[in-house]
Amino acid sequence: MGVINLVASFLAGFFLGIIKNKFYGFVILFFLASILRTISGYFISKMEDLEVKFSEERRFTYWQFVKRIKESNFVKYVFFISLFSFAVNIAAPFFSVYMLKELKMSYYGYTIVTLSSAISGLIFLPFWSKEADKIGNVKIIKITGFLICFVPILWLLSKNIFYFILINFFSGYLWAEFNLSVVNFIFYVASEEVRTRCVGYFNFTHGFFIFLGTLLSGWLATHIPFVINNSKLLTLFLFSGILRLIFVVFFYDKFHEVRQVHLLDSKMFFYSIRCKTCFGF
Repeated sequence: MGVINLVASFLAGFFLGIIKNKFYGFVILFFLASILRTISGYFISKMEDLEVKFSEERRFTYWQFVKRIKESNFVKYVFFISLFSFAVNIAAPFFSVYMLKELKMSYYGYTIVTLSSAISGLIFLPFWSKEADKIGNVKIIKITGFLICFVPILWLLSKNIFYFILINFFSGYLWAEFNLSVVNFIFYVASEEVRTRCVGYFNFTHGFFIFLGTLLSGWLATHIPFVINNSKLLTLFLFSGILRLIFVVFFYDKFHEVRQVHLLDSKMFFYSIRCKTCFGF
């Protein structure tokens, strides 16, 4: 999936770079995407579902799920990820706007910056899938989540495209391990009987907070004061980074690993991250 996304993004960026009429370029891309999704839907229709066994006493409503936030490890985890994504999506819609509108970056340059994140994720994902098995998903979520807080703040330091490529490469490296562990943790913490319901409640809560974050970002983009380099968007990036950090610190000790893993303190984990970033091992 990662390779396909990488190739598709590169081809789309290249196409927009060579076509003169950008409006028709986007029309063509959207039409092509629609056709491909229709074909994808055909293959989904051919899939067969797996039988899931469950008992009536294991059923619970969404509100019963939310009310257990004080004692439930999983509910605390759901709200941490959801609030973190809320903070992330305050800035997420506007990195493209910042590069294309404020910096007047070409579509070629924009595509390269964007793809650097995807390439990084593909390179390091195999390493971190093994790491998550050894030290646990929660440790990875907490440490990478902490580092992700500083990614939007790094955008304030330079306007050089090579600097953006480097930042996005580091960002893709962090997000690859963060997203992998976010999904993996659900499969460990939820039993088979309630896993589908737990995933559904997680996705609903997570999606709702992403919606709120994106909605708020649209309002802030026009109302937030010019604080950083006479740019509202850079100020928005700073606000997003600070809000991410607040949620990470608040929830840091609120949820825990549910399986036995190798103990590794945070200092050694940071060293592991630094080695893998610089040397790939």
